[in-house]
Amino acid sequence: MIISDSRTGSTLLMQRLNINPEILAFGEEFKNLNDKSCHRIWDKIYRKRPKEVKWVGFKLFYFHHRKSKDRKVWDFIQSHKGITIIHLTRRNILRSYVSKQIGLKTRPWTENIASINKLNNNEKKVELDPDACREPFENISDYIEQTERRFENYKIIPVVYEELDKNKQASMNKLEVEPIEVSTYMKKQNPEKSEDLFINFLELKKEFSGTKWEHLFKLEDLGFNERQ
Repeated sequence: MIISDSRTGSTLLMQRLNINPEILAFGEEFKNLNDKSCHRIWDKIYRKRPKEVKWVGFKLFYFHHRKSKDRKVWDFIQSHKGITIIHLTRRNILRSYVSKQIGLKTRPWTENIASINKLNNNEKKVELDPDACREPFENISDYIEQTERRFENYKIIPVVYEELDKNKQASMNKLEVEPIEVSTYMKKQNPEKSEDLFINFLELKKEFSGTKWEHLFKLEDLGFNERQ
């Protein structure tokens, strides 16, 4: 099971996992229950598979069902003690938040290497409210801590977004499957520097200077940028 926030490379990671014939990774199977039971969805995912398939899983975002009547999903998943968790996090949650705002503005949430409708910087640029940034920063930080506590007694494979390109085989190595050549049809959606993607970058950098979120702008200075 992959647990992550949106805009942290979960689609890229799942695509890489699915390249390996020993792995079968589904999407957000528990996102919309529509009155279906958790047992029914679970049984569909984990039904009998060909013997060469060693790992089967799905992904769930932190915010799925946290405040809905379906929050029982988390308790149901936690009741399966043998499940392995791939916890995908992103060091620079500022970039994740910027990516979400650009996605809401422009609508394309993924992009492949054959895409021809490339947006220019002016079409993507957003302006961020410093006060509006604080809540998602706090939420993501809390979600990460909650996930680590909730599944502390489970097998957890930590994966960091910023390391996905540096070690393409890392997740597969930890799952102990045969290494294969990893490629992707996806490409970076927002490779530009943050100051080129949101209008008031310097204002925000000044606003968060001296706060616990100051490091996000230092990560930006180190060049941690965007891949879906």
